[in-house]
Amino acid sequence: MRERWKALSYTTRFSIVAASIMFALGFLGMGITGALLYYTVFFVLGSFPPFDAWHGDWVWPAMILVSLLFPFGFIFGGLAWHSLKTRISSKLILRLVYATILWIWTAFVWFMTLKINVHNMD
Repeated sequence: MRERWKALSYTTRFSIVAASIMFALGFLGMGITGALLYYTVFFVLGSFPPFDAWHGDWVWPAMILVSLLFPFGFIFGGLAWHSLKTRISSKLILRLVYATILWIWTAFVWFMTLKINVHNMD
């Protein structure tokens, strides 16, 4: 098992560890991670009411859901890094791609969560 772990690339190991830690934080934080993540993408979700206007029984579960789905972005970023590293030699560009994938994943998860719950915002 140890040899298999060491055989993985640094980025793959980082992605697995980061996803595990963020999943635990998302679960233990009871949604605060989701709320904090919302503030990184709110400006692209302008068609929805602002965070302060949200109310009802859907808000807390939505923040917990986003907190638990966000760590999958690390896996997607790791997969992208793995597939692009043969074509892109600059680590800076690879890191920017990785961070962009995390941000896009966050925006997508929040968009879908809000889209499903927009009828509860009245």
